[in-house]
Amino acid sequence: MKEKNQEKIISKSIEEEITQSYIDYSMSVIVSRALPDVRDGLKPVLRRILFSMYGLKLFHNSSFKKSAAVVGEVLGKYHPHGDSSVYEALVRLTQDFSLRYPLVEGQGNFGSIDGDGAAAMRYTEARLTKLAEEMLQDIQMQTVDWRDNYDNSKQEPVVLPTKFPNHLCNGTMGIAVGMATNMAPHNLTEVIDACLLLLENKEATFDEIMNIIKGPDFPTGGIIYDSENIKNVYQKGKGGIPVRGKVSTEEDNGKEKIVISQLPYQVNKSTLVSKIGELVSTKKIEGVDDITDESNKSNIRIVITLKKGTDKDSVLTLLYKYTDLQTNFNINNVALIDKGIQPQLLNIKDLLLHFIDFRREVIYNRSVFQLNKAEDRLHILLGLEKAIDILDDVIETIRGSQTRQEAKDALIKNFEFSEPQAEYILMLRLQTLVGLEIQKIIDEKKEKEELIEYLREVINNPEKLDEVVIDELIYIKDEYGDDRRTEVSESLEVYQLDDSVKNLKRLEELQKEKVILWMGDDFETKILYQTRLNIIPENTFEIKHIHNQYKIFAISKTGELVIKRIKDFGGHNIKGNGIDFKKDFNLNEDIVFSDIIDEDFDYLVLLTDKNNIKKVSKELIDKLKKTPTKIMGLGNGESIIKIQKIKENDNVGILSQEGMILMFQESNIRPSGKTAGGVKAIDLDEGEKVANMFTNRGEPFIFIHTNKGGKLISMEDMKIQKRGQAGLVATKLDSNEKLLGGISIDEGAVMMKLSNGKMVEIHSNDIPLKDRNTKPGKITEKEILSAFKPWRE
Repeated sequence: MKEKNQEKIISKSIEEEITQSYIDYSMSVIVSRALPDVRDGLKPVLRRILFSMYGLKLFHNSSFKKSAAVVGEVLGKYHPHGDSSVYEALVRLTQDFSLRYPLVEGQGNFGSIDGDGAAAMRYTEARLTKLAEEMLQDIQMQTVDWRDNYDNSKQEPVVLPTKFPNHLCNGTMGIAVGMATNMAPHNLTEVIDACLLLLENKEATFDEIMNIIKGPDFPTGGIIYDSENIKNVYQKGKGGIPVRGKVSTEEDNGKEKIVISQLPYQVNKSTLVSKIGELVSTKKIEGVDDITDESNKSNIRIVITLKKGTDKDSVLTLLYKYTDLQTNFNINNVALIDKGIQPQLLNIKDLLLHFIDFRREVIYNRSVFQLNKAEDRLHILLGLEKAIDILDDVIETIRGSQTRQEAKDALIKNFEFSEPQAEYILMLRLQTLVGLEIQKIIDEKKEKEELIEYLREVINNPEKLDEVVIDELIYIKDEYGDDRRTEVSESLEVYQLDDSVKNLKRLEELQKEKVILWMGDDFETKILYQTRLNIIPENTFEIKHIHNQYKIFAISKTGELVIKRIKDFGGHNIKGNGIDFKKDFNLNEDIVFSDIIDEDFDYLVLLTDKNNIKKVSKELIDKLKKTPTKIMGLGNGESIIKIQKIKENDNVGILSQEGMILMFQESNIRPSGKTAGGVKAIDLDEGEKVANMFTNRGEPFIFIHTNKGGKLISMEDMKIQKRGQAGLVATKLDSNEKLLGGISIDEGAVMMKLSNGKMVEIHSNDIPLKDRNTKPGKITEKEILSAFKPWRE
């Protein structure tokens, strides 16, 4: 007995066992509990609730049934977990303030937007909504896969054959192990229109999709803004979208009233009212006379009565700042793909395409099922038609048989009926043989033949299949589509307090004021507000569409990087002092580079005095929260001498002090992490030094300058090589002359430098165009010689 037990002992390290057990546990949570399937947008508990209600025949036109009966059905057959978790999920399916399109209709107390809980399940009743039935239609037609339930006694669907994109229309939230999902609700009409667009053109762009889907459409309404940010979030599949409650003003007896009629999604109304009262009582918000909640079951109405003379804008600003009247909805579109087993972050186009592919699969499977049924029925009808033609012989054969089996065998043998046909003939009633019933058989036969032809076309012709997908989507849109509730605003008035907490300026005037960020190589850096700029004509510059909410970052020669927002510095006049980087950025070394984090680059390229070059992605920089931080690993005594913003497919140019130039594609440098060092930029001879770096995005000329002059080189005279090669001669040099730098420019470009409070400019047309093997020409404007920034005319 002892030896037998010993044979069952398996030696395994505790580390291996715990690791495997935790992996199994986490995958179970991810796949079987917390994350939605991209096909029907449901987590397992929600799917089981809807399927159980379908099994109980709780349709939208049937009687309600106690919620306890539904919960018991779910627990007993499909979901062996706590009853409270199942009931909570059922309750949420009924709430029109939680789901944009509720899937369960409730009768009784199912909670409120004030955070009140639902009544006990023995008191409430439920049934499916008509839209929920569209998720379950055709489920018995082998449209989806099935699996055993927890005790292998029954079968449950792996996914519901939904007719609309529930994952987008209702959204979902879930926290798994090591990952989470937070998908926003959307307008059904918009989502289906986007599906129809992709069915017509799978290559439709994000811009085309976003022209249809404006953003989330929350059940509680509200206002969203900043369409560029929304578009960026939808392309990435994650990010924050500001949401604001809807506010209006009224006047009563000379007093202004702020009326809140819509709340941001998932904001508790009672908590919001309490928070406003607390801010008033602690005098964080002054000028409020009274706060009343006049909401009813159908409408929200929170009224804030102001004292006479109170500036409503000031009160609104503080409400947005200190309460949930303005929130951020953080989208994180993680869903299960590959038949519900693989979690993945998906952008808006992926989410739509996955649903479209699923609908194609459902309709294909349904058509195959219907075809088999139609062919089986047609086979029976053909047998009936044949039997009618030889009816007397058939009857005589049946009457002459002693048993049912003998009659069936005789029909098969004597008249070549198939077994199903013979079985059906034996079950016929005599009334079927009257003339009217015979005509019905003939008509049904014709109908089945036409149906079979149609179904075969759907199955074998992808274009016909897509037509069915389109027709059913249009039906859903026409039947259940509605108007958008959440407003999308491009001109929302946003308020921001200055340091004195007294003066307010509107969005157009302050929060997103357009600025010119001037950065000279000597880092006499200035932030010039366009609306205050009257010294320099506006058309002198190619104004970038940036504003003071952008991030500005600076990097020192030792690789320290700091990030701040432009608004933290304020504006400067041409003659005013610029940014003191060492003071404002708390950097200990000289600044090599500063600029904004914008759409104009994908990577930073850093060049050191030791001829090492490194590429860092913008995403790495943008997500840095703790600054200062090292952005490049450097050797002893090594310093960064030049940094460039580049985009994919740009060319990088490296210059040596001895007059050599090497140009190569940016893809020759692999992006690396913030602690990594660089790789060799250009092949230098003993004693030679690297001088500078520039980028080329297709500009036809390169302006290079030395400590004695400068010239233009045509790109036609250049050659794109590989990183680390020796390059070409850029210019001949006199003794004691060194090549200092270069820049790519267009024909007719104006190059400028801020010097001694004045703007000095020179046209590229005034600079001599020369061969690479010639010396540079003299340039009279001495101020230009230290590298400039070009603006197109």
